Amino acid sequence: MAYNYRKPVINDAERKKAFHLHCRRQLERLAEELGLDDDDYDIRSVLGGPAVSGEIILHADQLYVMAQQLPGGGREGLMFRACKSRKDYIGGQNHFLELMWLDSPKTLAEHIKRILPNCTQKARRRTHERRSDDRELHSAEED
Repeated sequence: MAYNYRKPVINDAERKKAFHLHCRRQLERLAEELGLDDDDYDIRSVLGGPAVSGEIILHADQLYVMAQQLPGGGREGLMFRACKSRKDYIGGQNHFLELMWLDSPKTLAEHIKRILPNCTQKARRRTHERRSDDRELHSAEED
């Protein structure tokens, strides 16, 4: 059964908690579809006060994705953009989608890669460097 993103979570602590948990899981699946390793990204929740849904954020070295329910029931509560680091909170141009895209992480990952083709490039390079470092370490231990 699909998650009901249209059901408001404001002023309902239990629904808000469920919304954050669901979005966090979906963003983890998105990170996997993007080919990000666990140490290539952070996921955090900003609950905010009772009158807002708060935000659930996936922040990688080259990609920032945020999910939230918009005030007034707007549909496009999913935003992504390029960024330069995990300390870059401004980033590039915002791209908006309906929250229901979260329920198709593979399709969402393909869409993001089409719009931002370099969004996982740095993460892949760092993973390759880490593997090279591991091989060198194991070689040194064998000597």
